[in-house]
Amino acid sequence: MPGKIKKPGIDPIAEVQPSLRREAEARLAREAGGQAERPANELVHELQVHQIELEMQNEELRRTQVALEESRDRYVDFYDFAPAGYITLNGDALIVDINLSGAALLGKERSKLVGRRFVSYVAPDDGDAWHRYFMSAKQSDGKLTGELCILRNDGSRVIVQIDSIRLVREGAVPVVRLSLTDISALRQMEAALRESEMHRHLLEQREIIQTALDGFWMLDSWSGRILEVNDIYCKMMGYAREELLTMNVSDVEANETPEEVKAHLRQVMETGYDRFETRQRHKRGHLVDVEVSAARSSVNGGVNYAFFRDISERKRNEEVLRKSRNQLETFIKQAPICIAMFDRGMNYLATSGRWAEEYGGGRESLVGLNLYISCPVMPAEWVGIHQQCLAGAAMEKDEDSWIRCDGTEHWLRWAVRPWIDENTRIGGIIISTADITEEKKLEAEINEWRNSQEQLQKLQIATQTAAAIAHELNQPLLAIASYSEAALMLLQAEQPSLDKVRRAIDGAGKQALRAGESIRELLEFLSLKEYPPEDFDLNGEIVKAIDIAGREHELKFRSDLRLDEGMPLVRANRMHFEKVLLNLLHNGIDAMRQAGVPQPAITVTVRTKKEASVAMVTVQDNGPGVRKEDVERLFEPFFTTKENGIGMGLTISRALIEESGGQLWIDPHESPGAIFHLTLPFAT
Repeated sequence: MPGKIKKPGIDPIAEVQPSLRREAEARLAREAGGQAERPANELVHELQVHQIELEMQNEELRRTQVALEESRDRYVDFYDFAPAGYITLNGDALIVDINLSGAALLGKERSKLVGRRFVSYVAPDDGDAWHRYFMSAKQSDGKLTGELCILRNDGSRVIVQIDSIRLVREGAVPVVRLSLTDISALRQMEAALRESEMHRHLLEQREIIQTALDGFWMLDSWSGRILEVNDIYCKMMGYAREELLTMNVSDVEANETPEEVKAHLRQVMETGYDRFETRQRHKRGHLVDVEVSAARSSVNGGVNYAFFRDISERKRNEEVLRKSRNQLETFIKQAPICIAMFDRGMNYLATSGRWAEEYGGGRESLVGLNLYISCPVMPAEWVGIHQQCLAGAAMEKDEDSWIRCDGTEHWLRWAVRPWIDENTRIGGIIISTADITEEKKLEAEINEWRNSQEQLQKLQIATQTAAAIAHELNQPLLAIASYSEAALMLLQAEQPSLDKVRRAIDGAGKQALRAGESIRELLEFLSLKEYPPEDFDLNGEIVKAIDIAGREHELKFRSDLRLDEGMPLVRANRMHFEKVLLNLLHNGIDAMRQAGVPQPAITVTVRTKKEASVAMVTVQDNGPGVRKEDVERLFEPFFTTKENGIGMGLTISRALIEESGGQLWIDPHESPGAIFHLTLPFAT
């Protein structure tokens, strides 16, 4: 296993002991002159040899100890003063041992580092990388290499190459040994080389900069001297390139003093990048508004690259918009109508006096308040309208119901428009309103009077129609009665003359035909003389009729239009169709009002019946419907289910539709509400 230390298997003292024994015996022989008799003096001889052997062992041990001490000192010197920092970490990444070079690298005394977590000296940006590296080092059997940014005790940073190996000793807890090599200078040299290459490449590719749409500078970061410019900047400021290369930033800067220019250059050097707006002086003396994008470089002691864009026209437009906004705010404040200006967060920017009176809740000024906070009962529908207009829509409505903050219901005419700020973006919305509650009340009164007049007019028309019908039918009916009476008398005679009876019955039949012809001529006069047929859009007429019915009645009902958008034009009498549809709508509204329906609704459906070349319109309300016994008589003249009805509306409506080539009927099936169908032919 790599990094594992094995236990020695041979004792160095045992290896030299036989030779020491031989050397001791030889020394004893020399001291005794070679005359000692071993058998006689064996015990003494053994003791003397052992004594000499021990003395020689002591000498050998002293030499070995000296050698070990010298080796240890060399190892300690090599370990502590090695050019790399050596650190030993336990399994929890705590520092167990560190050499002097490592302590110097971390910037703290060695005695104060032992027991500390190594991660506390790793730059925060490299914390995750160090954690992954250490986890791999604890599990790997080989050498691992990486880079870390070390945060020294004084706050400075050092980039190090880190090498690690896991050490496992028998009977001991595994540790990880690190080697840290300072490569900060190497990385700085590499960065300087890259900067130098970039600078060289920039100068070599100067023609690319010359084709840029913006002006370009290269200047000395410390002195502010202009080192290079492109033709666009020369044209922008009216100088020749040779003139600008002899100038300083302060020579063209119009907003900042020389001291402020130097401070700005230092700021760019510290932050590395800046983008700002300023003014520079043209060679002819006038000022040019420019947007500057500056970047730092360390080439040749430090230079800055800067791009310049002429924003004079944009500034003029912003000034015009600013003045326009000020004028708009002044107009809003002095406007005699209800109008208010809001920012994108729906905070008040300006209001007219009327707006403050109507919606201020007693506050003298609303500027700075939020609309939704000042009026917490704002309907979700209005919030949606605000958001649509903040996205660019313009919306208005001639009449709309509005619940004020005090809970009262009003009618408004309103308009919402976005307004544009100096950056040509939507800065917020403007809302204008007009309270038309009194107008709605007056309109309701007028509609009520109009309805009563129409009812009176209908009654007069019915009376006149009935009188005309009675006049036209009077003589034929009298004649029919006379012929009938004569025929009856002839039949009662003893010898009735069948020829006379036949003539009497024939006369009665002719008078009946005369009566029918009189009625037909009367209906033709009432329905066709003033309004000829024409081609028109059926969907549009239905939408208009629904709107008229809604305005003419106080009952608020929900209308559900199911139109056929691809339907061709129909051919009929436009005025008669409108009258018929309004009559059906009025009947449904009156029925729902009399029945007290809680949520009145009328559904108008348009379908195409291609097989018959007609359009079919269905009108259905959710009122009480028509009684089964009344369905058969509903289209009879003078039959009515209304309290004040004259019973001619549906009769005349059917006649008008039939004159246009269509049909009008009621659906006899029992269902919620009344269902009427009518058809009209398509235009050819």
